[in-house]
Amino acid sequence: MANITINTHASCPCAEVIKQLKRQELLLGKIMTTVNELAAKLEAVNAQLTKASQEIVAQVAALEAALANTVLTAEAETALENLSNLATLLDDLNPDAEPPVA
Repeated sequence: MANITINTHASCPCAEVIKQLKRQELLLGKIMTTVNELAAKLEAVNAQLTKASQEIVAQVAALEAALANTVLTAEAETALENLSNLATLLDDLNPDAEPPVA
């Protein structure tokens, strides 16, 4: 009798649906794991870029301050301006968080 029940159950369309659902559940679990891993990797890269951006902006500001009372050639002025613009572009890649509205 058990064989008949198992064989009948195996040929039931519900068994195939359940089997497919289990496959989809496993696939969804793998996808979610991949998404979570990706989110962690992206956060690590974001943290590294944020740190690099802060360091570059600080170095450019220090350079500008050191050269503030120095007469520069036009080429040096242009190079400093280009460096400052690049630092701003890097800083803008990770916008500053806006304070919450009270």
